[in-house]
Amino acid sequence: MITIVAFLLFLLRLTSAVPFYQLPRNLPREITHIAHDEERGLYHAYRSDDSLYGTYLAGNHSVNAPSDKREEGPSCPPISIEELKSMGSWNKIEAFANEKWGEGKRKAAVNLPEFEERPARTCVDSEPVSVERGRERCSETTLSVNGTMLGTNGTIRVIVTQRYSNAISGSVTKATKFAIGAKVWATFQVPLVSSVGVELSKKTSILNEKTSTYESRKDSAVNQEVWIEAPDGKRCGGYVTTKSCTSTAKSRVRFTIEGWVWFIYDHAKKGRKKWAVPLESALSIDERSDWLEMEGNMRSSATANYGGRCK
Repeated sequence: MITIVAFLLFLLRLTSAVPFYQLPRNLPREITHIAHDEERGLYHAYRSDDSLYGTYLAGNHSVNAPSDKREEGPSCPPISIEELKSMGSWNKIEAFANEKWGEGKRKAAVNLPEFEERPARTCVDSEPVSVERGRERCSETTLSVNGTMLGTNGTIRVIVTQRYSNAISGSVTKATKFAIGAKVWATFQVPLVSSVGVELSKKTSILNEKTSTYESRKDSAVNQEVWIEAPDGKRCGGYVTTKSCTSTAKSRVRFTIEGWVWFIYDHAKKGRKKWAVPLESALSIDERSDWLEMEGNMRSSATANYGGRCK
């Protein structure tokens, strides 16, 4: 009787198991290791004290699975097991595996085709990259704009264009220790000229390789109407004053490793041969990240003032 009840409870848990791909990518940090139940096609997620957190259906992504926006484009290139092992924090991952399952004959692996739910990869922070501007050299120019006389009452309409332009270029002065040669995409957060605030650049490709170059440019323009009451005998029109600045620019991009590393044993450990360690649980963000550093120049121009005047 007890055996039948246990079997029915197992079936209930199996049929109610959630597919693993439906879970958020950022798993709760209390999940420290996962076992692959090959016979039943399940993942068993455990806490650090080996208590069971939950059981989930294994398998590839469903076509109806929610998409991970960070996977769009090449901003999350895969990382190899060799790159992981070259990190100073690898010893911490290996020590965790030794503590849990011993040092038996095994191999460590990432991005195996049968485990696509949580690939090991390097991602760029989704937040815009701030730009540290050096000492500026600025100048101003003023241009006249002709207007159009409306009717016979001396009113002139002038259309002036408020412009903003920013170009930043430079080279990589320090690549990260992993994902060398990978192309990622980032958006720069650029300080505005002659005003408070920032402007976002277009998404820019950056090659994680020392001395590689990058360039980003953004232009915008908005037309404004200026109405001028023209006194008798006066010539009236509009004017636009533009402030242009050049400066040095420094910025940094954080590369962060996420995903699972698998330890595959020749002989079962605690009933399973395949155990995964989520890198986000095993390591702090500083232990699994590195900074790409860039230096270059920035050229900015913006409409500082506009209006109408008569002579």
